[in-house]
Amino acid sequence: MADTTGIIILQVATDSIHPYIVADYTMAGVGAGGSSTGLVALELPGLSTDRSTYRQPTRTILSGAMSYAIELVGIGVHSNSTDLTVKFLNIDDFSKLGTIHEVYNFDSTATVAYSYDIDRAIMFNQDTPQQGRLYVAFENNDGANATGTVTIRMIYHMIQDKPLT
Repeated sequence: MADTTGIIILQVATDSIHPYIVADYTMAGVGAGGSSTGLVALELPGLSTDRSTYRQPTRTILSGAMSYAIELVGIGVHSNSTDLTVKFLNIDDFSKLGTIHEVYNFDSTATVAYSYDIDRAIMFNQDTPQQGRLYVAFENNDGANATGTVTIRMIYHMIQDKPLT
């Protein structure tokens, strides 16, 4: 079970044919040279599902609307560490680090790092029952600096708005 949930501090959807969702999260990090001992859950905001197509007027993020599968197109991380790895899992199980359930790693070698040229990173939740979230763990290889509060920005396309069957 995830030890904590990242706090969503921003959630917006772009006004485009295939809307991008931008979600910013903040959470406690780890000490200098430390690693996570548990997971942080990141809830994936989704677009309203009251319209059948993207050709309608822009859908808005609604409270409770979730994304069950996403295509990650951009990520940003801010912390006090100059060597931080953020590991994304698709299941709420810390023991699954280093397995097929570790679906993406982001290496940050600066206190602020962004990547907007992600090839294809399609992720979906594999909890039972399925949840609209992913999970992260940290590995801080900076022996001199604790991460402090970590902020993560995810930019993605929602590709599944209901649990997979």
